Amino acid sequence: MHVLMISLDASLVTNPSSGALARHIAYAERAGKLSIIVYTPRGAGTTHQPTPHLTLIPTNSLSRYTFLLDAVRLGHDLIQRDRPSLITTQDPFVAGWVGWLLRGQANAPLLVQNHCYFIDNPAWLAENPLKHHPMNALGKFISSQADVYRTVNRRERDTYLQRGGVTERVFTLPLGTASEAFIEPDPASVDALRARFGLKKINRVMLWVGYPVPFKRVPMLLQVFRRVRLLDPEARLLLIGDLSQSKEDLPALIQQLGIQTGVITAGQIAHQDLPAYYALAHTFVMTSA
Repeated sequence: MHVLMISLDASLVTNPSSGALARHIAYAERAGKLSIIVYTPRGAGTTHQPTPHLTLIPTNSLSRYTFLLDAVRLGHDLIQRDRPSLITTQDPFVAGWVGWLLRGQANAPLLVQNHCYFIDNPAWLAENPLKHHPMNALGKFISSQADVYRTVNRRERDTYLQRGGVTERVFTLPLGTASEAFIEPDPASVDALRARFGLKKINRVMLWVGYPVPFKRVPMLLQVFRRVRLLDPEARLLLIGDLSQSKEDLPALIQQLGIQTGVITAGQIAHQDLPAYYALAHTFVMTSA
């Protein structure tokens, strides 16, 4: 089976050690053959094969705005050489649009995936109305045109059905987790983290992992942690992710709330290293809308 995937995850090309690439190598082995047209900025390189089953095709786009044309052109060239038996897209927005445009050329079914709760989500729409309302309309159209629509949660599935979607075309398939790595993480790694962050047995650790876009509501989390600290001054909040990507000045807010001695910022962590962080924590926290 030859699967053509449309992706916006540039790390597949730019970060060979990423967990994302390892997962797609495994997908490719199961499918037989996987070709991924992936958004990358200029200078990312040319088409290459990390394994006999996987081919990565970077778009080398001037910007995300030219990705659509670049991806359609590359997809057309691939279809002429080796027609795929299935087209799948990372999302129902721009990647989904590319897949929809290529489906007719390939005469192959289109599987559109949605990995979060976006469509008709009021928090997401309010985050950037000028951008997200058109994307919302596009997502509704693309998901309605898909031969198969894959969601990772029942809420997104129900939203699809409420707007007239076909039951037989939508499936809820949660994201997979390498659970064995979380069941028995390396105790030495956990101890090393505890020493690195200066944590003692008295410190109860709250863990947040994510990308600090507005609908993740990290400022709300910091407000909640301030109240936790009033009850337990020894509590710690461990944040994993690139906080510099937040529209809010999170370090300034931490200082303003007076919780700087209780907040630990670890930055971005490789996926394979996360189990030790989860084992270190007493509580996992999430404030996403």
